[in-house]
Amino acid sequence: VQSARYRVSLQHRLYVTDDIYASIDINKLSDGRFLQDFFEHEFRLDPQPDNVIALTKLSENFTINAIARKQLNSFQDVTERLPEIVLDVKRHALFNSPIFYEGETSAARLSRNFGTGSLFPDYNSSRLDTFHQLLFPHTYFDWLAFTPRVGGRVTYYTKSGGYNSPDGGVQDTIGAINLGVPGGTPTLSGSARNLLVHQGSVFRPVFDAGFESSFKLSRAYENAQSRFLGLDGLRHVVQPYTDFSYVVSGQRPDTIFQFDRLNPSDRVPPLDLPEFTAVDAISNLSIWRFGVRNRLETRRDNNTFNWLDLDTYVDWNIDQPEFRSVLFSQSTFSNVVNRLRFNPVPWVSLQMEAQLPLISRGFTEVNTDLNFLATQNLKFSLGHRYIHGNAFFEDSSLVTFGTYFRINDNWGFSLREQYEVQDHTLESQRYEIHRDLSSWIASFGLLFRNNKTSISSTNKSTNEVGFMVTFTLKDLPQINIPFGQSPDASGGVKGK
Repeated sequence: VQSARYRVSLQHRLYVTDDIYASIDINKLSDGRFLQDFFEHEFRLDPQPDNVIALTKLSENFTINAIARKQLNSFQDVTERLPEIVLDVKRHALFNSPIFYEGETSAARLSRNFGTGSLFPDYNSSRLDTFHQLLFPHTYFDWLAFTPRVGGRVTYYTKSGGYNSPDGGVQDTIGAINLGVPGGTPTLSGSARNLLVHQGSVFRPVFDAGFESSFKLSRAYENAQSRFLGLDGLRHVVQPYTDFSYVVSGQRPDTIFQFDRLNPSDRVPPLDLPEFTAVDAISNLSIWRFGVRNRLETRRDNNTFNWLDLDTYVDWNIDQPEFRSVLFSQSTFSNVVNRLRFNPVPWVSLQMEAQLPLISRGFTEVNTDLNFLATQNLKFSLGHRYIHGNAFFEDSSLVTFGTYFRINDNWGFSLREQYEVQDHTLESQRYEIHRDLSSWIASFGLLFRNNKTSISSTNKSTNEVGFMVTFTLKDLPQINIPFGQSPDASGGVKGK
């Protein structure tokens, strides 16, 4: 067990002038399990925190970014950018015409550095990339919005290549890295392990075209009045929409080193360039999205308030991308995606995201979050994460519960519980007492965690019991000074 464990973290934004600012995000960790052991909530949100410094210049029609990203933690997989310069031209009318233009140009020195012990060798390349697109938004018949678009992208790489496959050919980097078992570490077998094939420079042109279209229908219900539900009249707005994207790439991504790449995910990626940011993974595709947005609006404080939002859509994969990735459905139609936001009153909010198979193929996922302020002194939160049938993620039905009780002006109590229904395990329990110290808040807590595994050498459970002492500065809530201890699997004590 490592005895000296630490985290050095710095997040800051400094405005040099009104339109130039520097952003700093530094996170130096002693080891790869530090966040998981001591800051589990942060680990779930961002398991691999960034180490980047950026300088940004803002203008009415463009933004310039200078970025430097470094692999400070050797156990993390990182794409270094030393440096990257990006010019992002915002969408605007071209010479006061009805035609709009948007574009992006970048130059970067990129290095894909894998963590210590990885089976994959590092690779690097310089990349020049430029993208330009024209759009013609127009409203027809005073109700139908239709926006065609056409664009092009040119990318030059000083190096290209991939991992060699067992049959002696070249295997694309993204396919190789994404191979593996659910919840496990990606692996390569046989002669493909740790061998990289370089194939020289690559020039890749890309053509893209498509269109977006939508219209709105609405109806008002003035008799919908309820103080309890926060209703002062109700208007139902229905917006059917469609988005078609067609992309032709002059180079398959098989032999392009994957820096800005697709990663295994349960999310459907954006269809349109430049929103599709996986520059190095661009491939031929034809995808047509059909959806409908439902919005319920009410009056509140002399303004229009979104009482409920529901976005539902499905993708028709006419021509699927030519590389293996869990991000794209392997059937003709994607899952039906639903995104719900319900905020009837200030003290209640509900969010739900769901994916359901349209036909027999696909996976099921439903994520729900409910926050409820029972009184001024008592708040509850309840969440549920359910996923089933995904090739890259284990089946799970995870329930989370939390509450905060304000005892008086100086004292408070909070708890957080996490229960996995799939194997009937209470994975995590956290109980804390909070004391207001004027400028600081001191927190004292106990942590109980069931890791559901055992250490083979000792055959002992890795269940943990720990205590925490945290001081948080009110004016800077992201800065805190933690201290705690928890026993390791062998019965010793490790510092927090």
